[in-house]
Amino acid sequence: MPVKRKGSTLDYGFNWTNWLKGRSIQSSIWSAPGLSVAQDTNDSTKTAVRLAGGEPGSTYFAKNTIVTTDGLEDYRVLIVDVID
Repeated sequence: MPVKRKGSTLDYGFNWTNWLKGRSIQSSIWSAPGLSVAQDTNDSTKTAVRLAGGEPGSTYFAKNTIVTTDGLEDYRVLIVDVID
């Protein structure tokens, strides 16, 4: 489980290559209630997000939902602990 400090802004992401089985990512959306999504990017097989904020001692869930070029949709959740 990733750990970040309250004042840090860090990059996280997923490599969807195995799940995609030759398909490509058309769109990627990140949601991270309680954290700031400073930036998000994707290419045909990977997604990334830059997260900031959070309160020390709290755990946050960053959800990444993708849609492939042929219309399949799935999501993964990144669990982030914030420390002092």
